[in-house]
Amino acid sequence: MSRSVPRLESSHPEGHLQGAGAESTQTSDNVLCALFGHARPSAEMISGIASERSGFGLAWVLLEFIKTGRSQLPFESFGLSGFSLGAPKLRCLLSALPWGPAILQTLTLGPHVCKDACLPVLLDFLLRLKTEERLGRQAICLKTLNLSKCDLDDRVDVMFPLFPLSVEHLDLSGNRFQAPTMKILSSVITHDLLSNILSLDLSDNPLGPSGVKTIAKALSSSTKTLPLQSLKLARVKAKAEGMEALAKALKAKKTTSLQTLDLAENEMRPPGLKHLVSAINAEALPHLRLLILKKNALSLVTPGQLERDFTSIIDLLSTCALQEIEEMNLSENELFGPILGVGASAAAVAVPGRFPNLQRLNMKGTMLTSQQLAAFATALGVEGAPSLEELILPWGRSEETPEGVVALANTICSGHLSRLTTFMVKRIDRYHVTGEGFAALCRSLASGKTPLLQTLDLETVSNDAAGCVGGLAQAMRERRLPSLENFRLDIAGDNTDGSVLAEVGEALGGGGCPLIQKLNLQWEETGDMGLRALAVGLGGGNLSSLRDLSLEIECGGEGDGSGFVTLGKVLSTGKLKSLRRVSLSLGSDANVCSFCEGFSQGGGLSPPVQVEIEIAASGMANPAVSALADVIRAGKLSGLRRLYLDIFVGYNQLGQVGGERFGEALASAQANGSRRDAVSTEGVLSLSTLLTRGRFPALRDLNVNIARVGQEGMQAFAAALSSPAASVLRKLELGFSQATDAGNAMQISMLAVALSSGNLSRLEELCVSALERVADARTLFVGLGSGKLSSLHTLHVRRSRLGPEGGSALSEAVVAEKLPSLKRLDVSGGKMTDGGVRALSEAWMNRTPPPLQCVNLSDNSLTGAITSALLALFGSRQLTALHNLNLSSNAEFDNESKGLLSAAFADIVEL
Repeated sequence: MSRSVPRLESSHPEGHLQGAGAESTQTSDNVLCALFGHARPSAEMISGIASERSGFGLAWVLLEFIKTGRSQLPFESFGLSGFSLGAPKLRCLLSALPWGPAILQTLTLGPHVCKDACLPVLLDFLLRLKTEERLGRQAICLKTLNLSKCDLDDRVDVMFPLFPLSVEHLDLSGNRFQAPTMKILSSVITHDLLSNILSLDLSDNPLGPSGVKTIAKALSSSTKTLPLQSLKLARVKAKAEGMEALAKALKAKKTTSLQTLDLAENEMRPPGLKHLVSAINAEALPHLRLLILKKNALSLVTPGQLERDFTSIIDLLSTCALQEIEEMNLSENELFGPILGVGASAAAVAVPGRFPNLQRLNMKGTMLTSQQLAAFATALGVEGAPSLEELILPWGRSEETPEGVVALANTICSGHLSRLTTFMVKRIDRYHVTGEGFAALCRSLASGKTPLLQTLDLETVSNDAAGCVGGLAQAMRERRLPSLENFRLDIAGDNTDGSVLAEVGEALGGGGCPLIQKLNLQWEETGDMGLRALAVGLGGGNLSSLRDLSLEIECGGEGDGSGFVTLGKVLSTGKLKSLRRVSLSLGSDANVCSFCEGFSQGGGLSPPVQVEIEIAASGMANPAVSALADVIRAGKLSGLRRLYLDIFVGYNQLGQVGGERFGEALASAQANGSRRDAVSTEGVLSLSTLLTRGRFPALRDLNVNIARVGQEGMQAFAAALSSPAASVLRKLELGFSQATDAGNAMQISMLAVALSSGNLSRLEELCVSALERVADARTLFVGLGSGKLSSLHTLHVRRSRLGPEGGSALSEAVVAEKLPSLKRLDVSGGKMTDGGVRALSEAWMNRTPPPLQCVNLSDNSLTGAITSALLALFGSRQLTALHNLNLSSNAEFDNESKGLLSAAFADIVEL
């Protein structure tokens, strides 16, 4: 396990001292080796401590021991995604990495490693690897290089030629690469510098059609067939033009080993799909196993219009060139016509011999009619049809009949879906569906013909509950779902009979599904019989594997609250020892009081259990607030991670005493170690003082409806934001009243002062809405332009009146000098006018703008008159990082102007 340090010997006294020192070193080595061997820190643990100031030294020692062979700890991967300790420490870590072909194989980098002074260090490391590789020396044999979400742009394309030849899996997703970068990457591919590449992920980069064309050309121009098995181009704005180039590249048959092709959310529409299908039919993808076409408007001819073209969908579902396909994700597309015989048929997917290896099919959000579902289900029951393991279906339109889901139930009962492991039925039109079919579907699960089912996700409505719940309960009682691990049941509507719901709780508690790990239940019932039975079942000792519990249950009518009392008691008394996450939506005042009554009887929920609580009530009386405050103050919710309070906490309802008591409870919980990642509340008067005092050191996100705070509350809140303790905030969301009175103006003025205080310098995202007066917008923008928001990267100004004056005031703030980190500007859903956009354009042409990547001007009052200003702005090359300008939903924007912008900047403008 360890390598001994050679012992030094000498006949001289000094030699005895040297020998003693060597022995001491050897002893230290042996002690450390023994400690490391006993603890056996994983590669993930070493990566974590390497990015912390307190753990960096230990991580370096561990790496040195592994590198020199003194410790044989497994170290196949190293992650620096969270590293931000600077270039010298990065150099130390990279120098200490163990070399050898069978040791480190996966390297994950982060944004701080790939910029500023750290970038040259990284490039030197990659160059060293490349050089050693070229000389045939033993070096680190990297097989996976993960550069996802590193905030990379065209300026770092110099690293592409330095990638080692050994790299097989390259992840460049989630960056800011555009078409120019793809030229360098394409050159690397074309010259066989990534000849061993098996997977390439470029998803979530604004490549645009031109960028996709460039990378596609490289794939077809390689001097030899690439071993590429996975190509991911999701959300790269490929559109039809990019798809045409990709299809042409696939037809060159240099990538026939492809098994995974992810093209999700690329707005390819029918023309783009047509190109893809032509490549498929040309047998360019003979070994494809996974095809993702999610959310691509596959039948939509023109945005905002009703015209549909199903031709390409019909061709896709009719092909016989995907014999090895195992999974198709066609979700969130309108695939099928409104009636059978019009457009594509869902039954085409199940034609025997067409997709013989199909195992997973996702058609969520595809608007499947009852007729289509019936045809599809019947086809699945034919001999030779694919034997599905995962099936995600939509079901329901306003003119629904039960025939479709009854046919599906019959197919299940016949045993033709016996290999199902995941089954989800998502309703499209929940409130216009008859219950007969859904009840039949649930009863079919009690047939015992789906013994491998692990995930079951069902959505129904209250008038279906009796048959649906009865069938599910029967299946559980009779142990017909023995493999079930994840169960979600969402019953929409109110007044569900509690006695019916009780069957599920009793069945779960009876041990019929002993492997359940994740349970998500949502319903509204009359009384609380259903909840009480569920709570008793949870505490019965037969759910020993349950790790994740999510409940959104509302009890009304004549219930005595015993259901919530029992639930609280079960959760707080340790009856569910395997729990690691609990999410509760407690609803009304009575529910909160009852839950807290039961919860206070036990020891509570503490780490490692993470707790999320949501209280969404029209009003919250003092007893409920006091009850929750008492529980928190007693330390019984030390596992609390998220608290959402959708309540009115003003003096007229909550009362000063209640507000202070609740705020003190939160502070007490914070002092006891409870961490709040997000606290969202409409009433902040009592919490402002506590924030000022620094009682919430872990608070990151704050969402406040200023309209309900009042003048005194706003003063306290603004003072809190101006205090040093506000530096913990990363996201601030503020909603104002749409009133135009002086009170509103005073609130905005106080907020502007807070933004100028300098104590929000670490704020990363700011969202303000409903600025009704231009004068109010000007006041706020003065605060934004103070230069004290240096970390702000996202600014939302929504539903606000911004004319020429407002746009001019915004332009004064949105410049690099004032907001040097701003990347996303959202001025949507309001009253931004042409004059406002001209003011912004002029400002950005005359002064250095921030490094904006996305600008959202959708849903305003813009016209084609701004076209010339935008063309001039783009032509000035002032916004070099911009990859998306959203001008959609501006009704007065004429087609001629749209054509001019699209022709000039098709990769950027969204209309």
